[in-house]
This record gives sequence, structure tokens and C-alpha cells, in this order.
Amino acid sequence: MRVPKGGSARIVITGAKTRPAIVPLWPKDVKIQLDIPDTGALIVEITIDKTVPVGAYFLSVRDEENDVEKTVRIEVLRMDQSAAEPTEDKNKNKEARNKILESLNVKMPAAKWKNAESSAWTFALQKSAVQFRLNLKTKDDATTAKSSPYGQKLQTLENIPDKEKGRVTVTIDKASLVLTVPNAQLQNVREEITPWPEGDNN
Repeated sequence: MRVPKGGSARIVITGAKTRPAIVPLWPKDVKIQLDIPDTGALIVEITIDKTVPVGAYFLSVRDEENDVEKTVRIEVLRMDQSAAEPTEDKNKNKEARNKILESLNVKMPAAKWKNAESSAWTFALQKSAVQFRLNLKTKDDATTAKSSPYGQKLQTLENIPDKEKGRVTVTIDKASLVLTVPNAQLQNVREEITPWPEGDNN
């Protein structure tokens, strides 16, 4: 996972029968904040302070019951250029991003995608864009998802005008379906994605 200084991202943890132990492996003085829910879907929100040095940090996720441990790599990048945007613009981007995420989870919930591995869509902030991600079990599942009715609806966003603001893309990253939206296109995508009707399972 790659996150710019001053940015945030979410990790969806699935597969464990009991709630795993989540332990940060970085020094205590490193200001990487974890927001771990006590109940419900295990979606961990990670917030990177602007003072965190660029580099790799690791998070341990341990399933005590099955004696299985996984390590999540968090690569902190240089500060997102969008951090220099006026506060008003940043707030508009945040509102649009949250609206898109809400629409994806309501109109295209993870449960309706065949072989979805995660319980919800998540997002990660990139240098000048936001990536909305749905994790599936295999790369073949992600390929099938892209060509499904929902996937075809997602791909219509690639035709949004104002290409000078950056191109919206729908791609496959390993076993994930990824919708990448440039910051300048967040408002446009927000308007396009909201009316989509709920369909049958893919």
C-alpha cells in the first residue's frame, strides 16, 4: 500500500473467523494513526501525519486462533501535491470522494459482485487522484467483474468529458478492480455515479 504524507487509506481485513490482533511495527514516535473498529466489518483506517518520514512501515495482522500472521507494508510517499490546494477545494474533493464511495457501496455493494473478497469498496489517496478498490479472490475474478454489467457501468465513467482534467480509468490490479479518479474529476464522477440503479448480482 502506498500513501502520501498527510494522506489516509483503508485496509479491509477478511478471512479470519475471530478478530485478529493488529499490531503496528513502527516506533511509537512515528505518527501513523490506526482507527480500528470494535465491531462490524474490519476496515482499518490509516492516517499518515505530515511529519512521518518517507519510507516503508509494517503492520502485523495475526490470527491467534489459526496461528497465522500476515504483514502489511505501508509505503509513505512524499506529500500529496493536493495538500497545497485551498482548504475549500480540499473539502469539496473530500465531500465528492466520500459521496462516490457511498454510492459504490450502496449501488454496487461488494456482496453483489461474484467472489468478492472484501466486504466493502475502499479508497486510497494517490498523488493527484483517488483509487476506489474492490478486492476479489483471484485475478480471473477481477477480469470477470470488469466485463460484468456493473463493470461495464463503471467503464462508462471513462467517457466523462474534460479530459484535460485527467482521465478516469477502470483497471485490474492483481485480484482487485480499481476505479481511479483524478482529483479534478471527482465532482464529475460524483454526479455521474449517483443515479445508477441497483442491479442483479454479477
